[in-house]
This record gives sequence, C-alpha cells and structure tokens, in this order.
Amino acid sequence: MENENEQIQEEEELDLPEVAEGEEDTTDWKELALKQQGINKRLKTKMEKAKEVKEVKEDTPPEKPEDINKKTSDFDYGQKAFLKSYGIDGADERELVKAFMDRTGDDLDKVIEDDILIAKLEKLREAKAVKEAIPTRTNRSASNPTNATDFYLDKPFNEVPPELRRDVLNAKLKRDEQSAKFGN
Repeated sequence: MENENEQIQEEEELDLPEVAEGEEDTTDWKELALKQQGINKRLKTKMEKAKEVKEVKEDTPPEKPEDINKKTSDFDYGQKAFLKSYGIDGADERELVKAFMDRTGDDLDKVIEDDILIAKLEKLREAKAVKEAIPTRTNRSASNPTNATDFYLDKPFNEVPPELRRDVLNAKLKRDEQSAKFGN
C-alpha cells in the first residue's frame, strides 16, 4: 500500500512543467490541477477494485485434491484396485459402474454389490466374449460365403430367391468366364 502511495506522489511530481530561469511562467495551473484530480480518481477506483478482487479470492477456498478427483469421470488408483479385486477390469466395465453410481447416487461400496449391476456386468462380458469368438474375415480361398449371392452361387437356380436371381446369375457368368480363361 505504501509503495502505491509513493508511486502516486512520484507521478504527481513528474507532471509539473519546468520553467527556465528568467522566463515567465505561463502554466495554466487550474487545468493541471483538474487533470491531476482525474488521475487521482482513476487510481483510487483501481485500488478499490483491486481490494474487491483480493477479498473475493480470499473468500473462495482453494480446491482440495479430493474435489479435483470428483470432477473427473474416471476412478482414482485406489478405486480401480478396489474394482479389480471384485473382478471388474477394463474401461467398459468401469464406465458401466461409474454410470450406475451416477444414476443411483450410491457410493462404490454399495454399488459393487448391487444385483442389477452384477447382471449388467455379466451381460456385458457375454457380449464381449461373443464378439471375440466370431472370427474376422481372413484371406483364405476356402472361406465361407460372406453374402447372399455367394451363398446361392453353387445352389440350384430354382432355390434362389427371386430378388437375388439377377445377382446370382451375373456372378455365375463371371465365374464361368474366369474359369474359361484359365482352362479349368
């Protein structure tokens, strides 16, 4: 505060015009006084605003590390270890638990033993197992047909559904054309 007052006094002294010796002083002192009053008012309002900002900052408590963890949507390491001890592993399973916690408002201890959550986790695990069990398409020559046209390609033409007959016939013609080129 004292530094600000000293700075204001230095500014006041710097604004005064200098007159050389032997010359007449033609300074409009009234104009300079009004100018200085305006400067002082601006500085006073700046100081008041700075005090208000400082008071507001002092009133708000600093964030605790616990508050920061609550804002993030993911679990901390302790909660992840707790979930892993119950066999809940993987981002999708943790996301399901987090969504269930948000919906019910219960803490992790209560949610982890909920029958509905356990059933949903089992359903999620089954869906994941089924997805992993389905083989991805490989580049093998003896693979199963991948679409309806390939499926009906070797069937008798009268068994082909009417909406696929044109595609099946075109595919048979193309296959016969390719086999004739190579002498099969």
